Amino acid sequence: MKTYRLQKAYPGSLEVGTEVKWGNNGLSGECYEARVKAGIFRFRKDIIENNPEFWQEVEQLDYEILTFSDNVTKGVLYEKQPSGRYGKGGFSTEDCLVKYGNSIHSVKRLSDGVVFTVGDCVVTKNVLIPEIITGFRINDGKTSFKKGIWVTVKNGGMHLDRIKEIRRPILTTEDGVPVYSYDSVQHWVINGNCEYALGLCKPNVDLLRDEPNTYKVFSTENAARDYVRKNTPIFVTEDGVKIFEGSTYWCVNTAPHLWSLFEQTAKERTQLNKTVKAFSTEQLVETYVKRNQPRMSIEDCLKIRDAWHSSRLRLEESIREYLKQNSK
Repeated sequence: MKTYRLQKAYPGSLEVGTEVKWGNNGLSGECYEARVKAGIFRFRKDIIENNPEFWQEVEQLDYEILTFSDNVTKGVLYEKQPSGRYGKGGFSTEDCLVKYGNSIHSVKRLSDGVVFTVGDCVVTKNVLIPEIITGFRINDGKTSFKKGIWVTVKNGGMHLDRIKEIRRPILTTEDGVPVYSYDSVQHWVINGNCEYALGLCKPNVDLLRDEPNTYKVFSTENAARDYVRKNTPIFVTEDGVKIFEGSTYWCVNTAPHLWSLFEQTAKERTQLNKTVKAFSTEQLVETYVKRNQPRMSIEDCLKIRDAWHSSRLRLEESIREYLKQNSK
């Protein structure tokens, strides 16, 4: 299927860079068609093929670039639009690569329709060792290397047609490391608070997959121990809330000369003194203080003594009044 690209504007033309493709387009029969934001435009064969000043035939490639990644604003992808250009800005391939210095992020191999993306683990023909795709580059054929898309990996690169298959990870560890094959490499597993090394095999991986809430697998011992440290409560507050490293809680020091309130952030080695009571909220610690802090002065004691001698009823009324005033 022939494709032409508009390389020079003329009165009433579409935007430079727009591509038209030959095909049978329903009621219009065979013609060239362009799909752009403004709609669908169709052209007779002679208009496109007999005007080389404006329309240039696009070389038939064995690949299709699907997305570019913005190297300045990390994570932003420019997807291919129906017009053949990329992103909302309608950038051409040359704009993306040369003008803005973006990188190819994903490519479709047209011979079989397989899409390859940066980060995929792939296996090449005649080589069973998997490699991670780190990028793509276009070779224009002016060197001794084969023309087309070349895939870059850690230790070199290969032409797109050399890739046999994409290897999907059999497992991804809690610290984000994909595992692509069963091997003798030790992985660290958390089962509750227990840590142990495990060589991966199919039964182990199936178990880890089926019970993710019970077993947590990590790529290194340090990552496993760090997970345990951050997910094991340091202590439990008076109101039953578990406090982990980094949690904020409220305390009151019940020592007779203090009864002071303060806010704390738990650290790995945080320990509470015997006189300190911890609560999950400021409101709870204030309520505890109101109900438990000793408040009777010597004068209060003398008044109660006098009331005892004069009238037991009066004593009970005095105690009730005291409790009422100091329990708010």
